[in-house]
Amino acid sequence: MNKVTNMKPVVKNPGHNVHYFLNHKDDFFETNEDSAQYQVDMAGAVERKIKRLDDTKRDEFQHLAEINSVDQWARELSKLDKSQFLKQWPKFEQLDHIKPVKPKQIISDAVDKVINVSRGYGHGNQKPADYIENFNKFVKENVNTIPALQVVATRPKDLTFDELKNIKLKLEQNGFKENDLQSAWKNVNHVQTTADIISFIRQAAAGSELVDHDVRIHNAMQKVYGLADWTIPQKKWLKRIENQLISSTVLGPNAEKAFDDNYFFKRHGGYKQIKKIFPENADQIIYVLNENLYV
Repeated sequence: MNKVTNMKPVVKNPGHNVHYFLNHKDDFFETNEDSAQYQVDMAGAVERKIKRLDDTKRDEFQHLAEINSVDQWARELSKLDKSQFLKQWPKFEQLDHIKPVKPKQIISDAVDKVINVSRGYGHGNQKPADYIENFNKFVKENVNTIPALQVVATRPKDLTFDELKNIKLKLEQNGFKENDLQSAWKNVNHVQTTADIISFIRQAAAGSELVDHDVRIHNAMQKVYGLADWTIPQKKWLKRIENQLISSTVLGPNAEKAFDDNYFFKRHGGYKQIKKIFPENADQIIYVLNENLYV
């Protein structure tokens, strides 16, 4: 039609999926003319995929992509300028990795027979050894570029709870989860481990020993229990501190942050109340814990 008029079809590739557009980025962004239509087509592909996700998958993508509403984000894609659109690329890749739940289709009524059981990990359904190797590679390549990762690797005692959440999110966005690392480690080494994400990062970055989560916390708490002749109420609070540490991995770089940023302690009066319970030892407790959690 170009020989007669400048009219162009409204949608060039209405049937292509997100994966197709990700792999043809360079083809469509060579000229502004191509990129404008590419943006419209890809926005349509994104909306189509989101509609196929169930609530669990939608929540997973929303969490990994750090957006408030997947529907609103998808609707606004075609309206973004070229530079803003390109900034969404990590989100497109995250969406591509999320697989919609396929409806069940009965193809045979014969009795099922288990032939083999295997499990893949992370992006690309990797083998356990490859998953561990790729995690170690990711940490080593990014330890000097991701600030929170550097804190975990070199100064874990300075780590805040929010920094830990951010680094966990960053790792999840790249396909690495604490439970998957534990499972892959067991498959490779034939040893069960409950090591937390901080231990895995420190082992990858500096070769630190991988210690089970509860063992590490128990060892650090023994140092605290030995600081003084605690009263019965104080011992009860030390146990609460230990339980919070088990569930949250870190408390904070100092006592004020540890007791004011944690919801459990904050609703019980925070740092000010802990100072009343431990008038001489509140700050020392957190200091000793941080000095002995990762040694």
